[in-house]
Amino acid sequence: MLVDSGFENLTLLPNNTIPPNPSELLGSTALRRVVEDLKSRFDYVVFDGAPVLPVTDSVLMATRLDGVILLARWNKTRRKDFRRSIQQLRGSRVTLLGTALNAVEVRDGLAGYGYGYGYGYGYGHGFTSGKDKGSKKSDKPAERVK
Repeated sequence: MLVDSGFENLTLLPNNTIPPNPSELLGSTALRRVVEDLKSRFDYVVFDGAPVLPVTDSVLMATRLDGVILLARWNKTRRKDFRRSIQQLRGSRVTLLGTALNAVEVRDGLAGYGYGYGYGYGYGHGFTSGKDKGSKKSDKPAERVK
């Protein structure tokens, strides 16, 4: 079940299949036992979850954990969506440990360190990337996290 990553002190538990009803699994006693077992064997246990807003899976999983670090993608994540994600986590009594900004644009001539990471997640049929049906189109572009 656990896989050696090839890096010192890093072990992986890959998820190779999506179960037919993820929410049922996430709320199960079996998952609670797995989390407790991992916590007893490792100093830190990190779960990479789906985005908070499109599906409830991440919030449900987060209620089983000690805390969450919420990621936002530079110049992609809308500020209002980021705020809604925080509200949803807090409303579910999830401990928000902090936030991180990924895929930060590093411009030429500026000193510093940059790192980018891509993550995509789709769930079910007809997953869309943004606009809700019936939403009003605004002339003003959405404010992005920077």
